[in-house]
Amino acid sequence: MLTLIARPEARTAAPVAKSWERIDAWLEEHLTLAYGSLRPPADEADLESVEEAIGQPLPADVRASYLIHDGQEDYDFEEDVELYGYGVLFGLRLLPLNDGDMDVLGCYENRYPQDWPDEEDAGNEFWEFLPPGAVRRAGNGPGWVPLHYDAGGNYVGIDLDPGPHGVVGQVIPFGIEPQRPVLATSWAHFLEDVADELEAGQGVVDDPDESETPFSLRGATNGTFPYVFMEWARAKLPRSFQSDQPPQY
Repeated sequence: MLTLIARPEARTAAPVAKSWERIDAWLEEHLTLAYGSLRPPADEADLESVEEAIGQPLPADVRASYLIHDGQEDYDFEEDVELYGYGVLFGLRLLPLNDGDMDVLGCYENRYPQDWPDEEDAGNEFWEFLPPGAVRRAGNGPGWVPLHYDAGGNYVGIDLDPGPHGVVGQVIPFGIEPQRPVLATSWAHFLEDVADELEAGQGVVDDPDESETPFSLRGATNGTFPYVFMEWARAKLPRSFQSDQPPQY
């Protein structure tokens, strides 16, 4: 059963350095493969290359995060197959900024569609939003910066151009899947929530020979974090933000 720490009240997020310290400590003890895949701090030049592409500065908490870890190393299915499924965010691999392979810059520059669609024509009647009006009705667009990509058309990233009831810097999934919950009101909140759940015993490590999801969130459907994004949002977002009124931040 999925049991998450509820965060019903608005709060100030812990500094990303503190949250990474907690995440690193858990990974070093319980999942050395994932811990070893974390890259050193990003270069300022790589941060600037992403900011030039998106046409604006990255949020301060995202910048601070990449100045601690420039994502994770990619893996080769033939040579590094043991790393498959060991993304540090409950199985989701954190993209590096600009390493010439699958990275933030490449995913952003090769997004489809390149521009925001007409929302009346964009969409899928089965899309689910939480809260209503927080996220644009689109599969992709110029205001969404991918920090994770599953290589199958789905992303998790930072929303720099939210809907009227959203906040700049909120963390969202986007791509081909129909769920559009806000996972956190900022990257700093999201990292703190991940650290909280890891320390609460919610990280599950399985034998990779016996599971397609060797690192996952306890209680997630099929061991897959994205399958419970809506439940995560309901537990983590302040009640005031989940209402259909514009949040007061």
